[in-house]
Amino acid sequence: MRKKLLVQTTEYMYCIVAKLNNRPNNKELFDLNEKDCWNLFCHVLMDTQKKFNLQIHAFLMINNHIHLLASTPDENIDKAILYFMTTTSKAIGFLTNKTHRVWKSKYERTLITSPENYAHAFKYLYSHPLRAGIENSIENYKWSTIDSKKYSKYKNKLIIEQPQSFDSYIPESRNQLLAWINHTDDVYYTEQVRTALEKSVFEFPNDDGVKKYEYFKNFLLKK
Repeated sequence: MRKKLLVQTTEYMYCIVAKLNNRPNNKELFDLNEKDCWNLFCHVLMDTQKKFNLQIHAFLMINNHIHLLASTPDENIDKAILYFMTTTSKAIGFLTNKTHRVWKSKYERTLITSPENYAHAFKYLYSHPLRAGIENSIENYKWSTIDSKKYSKYKNKLIIEQPQSFDSYIPESRNQLLAWINHTDDVYYTEQVRTALEKSVFEFPNDDGVKKYEYFKNFLLKK
């Protein structure tokens, strides 16, 4: 796979994926239970916010990786994510008394340059537990900041609301937001979002012009 170009920007958003180096046989993340991992990640992310002014708009931990939607007013995404990965790796090593490498050597990043594409990435990120068959409704999934009324006590501390220029297609109502995330999308759409997120800059195929643009837009909710 071609190496992604790193674009440092204050104007757009990033979708970040950091993957585990390996997965323990007992299915516990990093040899820690999921609750301890979640608490550690959230605390280190809050520390990263303070040190690097990282603006976090969505966060989810699942199976063998984490997802972030973030922006960087100081154009320092690489430094911020490197700090997060290094700090959590050292902390996990200390807590488990092990020195094995926690993360894969490089995180994945995709630049999100429009409100429409931000909404596609937002929904894809938070609906991951549904696609994986872990939960049948996103509000029942513990390791996500989508719903502060249940498990995510960190949402109000960790999550910065979407910049006004990017929130056009994110539902304001909690009920509408959860219904939108929980709605099962067709396989083609989901695969196209996944493919778009593998690129340096999020983009759908445009060979069908306006017709295909309207197809993708059907999966968004206009406020």
